Amino acid sequence: VRAFMGYAMTHPGKKLTFMGTEIGQFKEACCDEQLEWFLLDYDMHAKLQRYISELNQTYLTTPALWQIDGSWEGFRWIEPNNRDQSIISYRRVDKSKNEVIVLINFTPVAYEDYRLGVPDAGLYKEIFNSDDERFGGSGVINRVEMKSESKPWNYCENSIVMRVPPLAVTILKCVGKTPSKRKTVTTS
Repeated sequence: VRAFMGYAMTHPGKKLTFMGTEIGQFKEACCDEQLEWFLLDYDMHAKLQRYISELNQTYLTTPALWQIDGSWEGFRWIEPNNRDQSIISYRRVDKSKNEVIVLINFTPVAYEDYRLGVPDAGLYKEIFNSDDERFGGSGVINRVEMKSESKPWNYCENSIVMRVPPLAVTILKCVGKTPSKRKTVTTS
């Protein structure tokens, strides 16, 4: 549920969830009955509610996730074809060209040294991870900033090595760009 909801909230397009989704209700919501609020007495349902709440907050405070959701200018694939590990990654860009990177693992396998192509040289920080134990996850998170290497990967000039949590979405942001080491050619 966390991976799917993370995918739905970070992929382009308008967002819509139905009543009860945020608490993991077992049956479809009915207009004649109230939601099954008693489910919040169970730890995992309460953690799911916390997850959906913080995912919504991350969405609202990250313009790259919603400003340009009807155009290719706001979305760029990084890795769309990793069928062996069932991992996808993409960039979301706002009107000011600020961006975040989204990586989603659709399998129950965690990866410790996963290389991901990134657009800019610099430091990358994890700003959201659905595998946080507060959300009912296993706790495979990236606690420290990841410094990019000038090693091309996924059609990007730079890459980072990171932990990839199982069945989860990870959102990264470049928090300190470093000048490119590419040589500039001048003509006179």
